[in-house]
Amino acid sequence: MDIGMVLAAIKWHFLEAPFSIAKGALNILWFNFHYFSVDTLVRSLFSPWRRQTWSYGKGFDLGRYLEVFFSNMISRVIGAVVRLSVITLGLIGGMLVLAASMSILLLWYLTPIGIFFAFFHGIRILF
Repeated sequence: MDIGMVLAAIKWHFLEAPFSIAKGALNILWFNFHYFSVDTLVRSLFSPWRRQTWSYGKGFDLGRYLEVFFSNMISRVIGAVVRLSVITLGLIGGMLVLAASMSILLLWYLTPIGIFFAFFHGIRILF
């Protein structure tokens, strides 16, 4: 076996493959935040739910003014609650992706040690 091949395998295992794993994890993380539209939902957090608003109409009627004001506020509160729920789901999903990615990278780095110990454990069992 050529030493160059061994060094190339070590370089691939400890440098190139983890970079590819991290790149894939960032890709999934990007998809997660775009799937849940986290940035858009944060920007429109207090917008009315489904753009549902009521018009104040012409003239000034205190009862009508208060009714429309509170209806519009309720629509904004409902919109904020729904958007915060979706943002929370998106952030939880992102944290799960991040935790899974870090676990995969850790297992990737520990695999050669596991193979080494498994090999010598098999030899010990044989004799």
